[in-house]
Amino acid sequence: VLLVALNYQTDDLPLHLNAALFDANGGAGCVLKPPVYWNKNCPKYQQFCPLERDFDNIEPAIYSLTIVSGQNVCPSNSTGSPCIELDVLGMPLDSCHFRTKPIHRNTLNPMWNEQYLFRIHFEDLVFLRFAVVENNSSTVMAQRIIPLKALKRGYRHLQLRNLHNEALEISSLFINSRRMEENSFLNAVPTSMQFSTAELRAAVVHRVTIHGVPGPEPFTIFPVRQGTTVAQLLHEILANANGIGNYPTDYFLMEEKCFISKDRNEYRKLPFQRVLGPEEELVQLLNSWFPE
Repeated sequence: VLLVALNYQTDDLPLHLNAALFDANGGAGCVLKPPVYWNKNCPKYQQFCPLERDFDNIEPAIYSLTIVSGQNVCPSNSTGSPCIELDVLGMPLDSCHFRTKPIHRNTLNPMWNEQYLFRIHFEDLVFLRFAVVENNSSTVMAQRIIPLKALKRGYRHLQLRNLHNEALEISSLFINSRRMEENSFLNAVPTSMQFSTAELRAAVVHRVTIHGVPGPEPFTIFPVRQGTTVAQLLHEILANANGIGNYPTDYFLMEEKCFISKDRNEYRKLPFQRVLGPEEELVQLLNSWFPE
């Protein structure tokens, strides 16, 4: 059991971090430490120090986070020029800071559409802090801290809070996030395999969208787990579909990447298409998609 003393007389960063840590369980009970600290089946058990700066044998996860826009981001100042500061708070190797450009005199619906990429070695120990800063006075008008593990992928509205960590009902940020993995070093092991166990990874349910499945809907969402292959998913699709054959070899899945340009006048690129092999793992495939 780890106990930490907090100064409750001041609403500052440590209190906000503590509140974010316990948000997932409703602010009650205990939060289990990361598996690397207690699970003997974890490869880095009793071999990990977060203060180290050399992790050559670990392939970090790459996160893409786009701050698209905001809604009523400065409730107490309708004429301010807001910008967003993003702090990645973790061990020294993972920590970094970003700041968007200011939007002149628009706190109602500012548009940033700025993308940031950062690498994370130890995901269980990382928090993301979003702070709405008034550019002229450098005053923090609103904030929100969430654990990286609680960040849902894709487009999301993130509700903001005031400096006392109280929810602001009509203030939010519109963001888009992705998690990716790359194999740039032959001997490096992905961070998800170093700080977890095979049992814990297998218990995580991912969701994949498949287009063209027989039925009235244009697409269907299927749950998959770590290690689920294309052939296994095809077998599940055919088992639940009516009116078609049940031979997986008669069908295949195709990966299609469409390039979206910000410039309307730019020539539109043709989509990239590739037939997936039956033994390819779906989760590994999803993690390999990098934003263009």
